[in-house]
Amino acid sequence: MDRMNWNTRSENRATRLARAANALGADLTGKCVAAEAIATLLEAGALARRSRLPRRQQT
Repeated sequence: MDRMNWNTRSENRATRLARAANALGADLTGKCVAAEAIATLLEAGALARRSRLPRRQQT
């Protein structure tokens, strides 16, 4: 794996971890998430993916 790809993957991971910490708050403990908080975690990921999609032009 070349250096640029590794750096990009590392930055993307840091962004995902920050998004999870922001969405879950105290429900995130290390790598563990309370079962009740899984839906919140999945919704945060879905919102992030949706925000990266190009917007459709209205005709």
